[in-house]
Amino acid sequence: MLYVLTFGGDPLTLETLAGSERDRAKAELDAWWQHRRRAGRILTEARLRAPLTATTIRFSSGQPVFYDGPCTQESAAIGGYGIITASKLDEALALALSWPAGGFVEIRPLRTPFHLAEVRGDARDTQEGGHHR
Repeated sequence: MLYVLTFGGDPLTLETLAGSERDRAKAELDAWWQHRRRAGRILTEARLRAPLTATTIRFSSGQPVFYDGPCTQESAAIGGYGIITASKLDEALALALSWPAGGFVEIRPLRTPFHLAEVRGDARDTQEGGHHR
């Protein structure tokens, strides 16, 4: 089964750390991503720029209203996501529980088809519902 893990929290947390402490925290996060990528658990991921770079569109009476900034409070800002493979929710939870940065991790099953060939560069892909062929 494929899941999307959304990672978030206060985007200023890393920036408020002292230089060597910030470098250590960044190295720990990089190691977390690399280890899980090599193990084949994370299929793809992306880290997002700071929330202040966001543009949000809300629809009011069917009309778009544009806002500079994120759609959530800064303390709940999404910093990135990963698409992972896990045989059941318990495996996805275990992976999320190993996240070293605090904040929050939201776990959701992927509902739409996801083409692994585009991510991995190989010929495999997924069927509707997120199960491997």
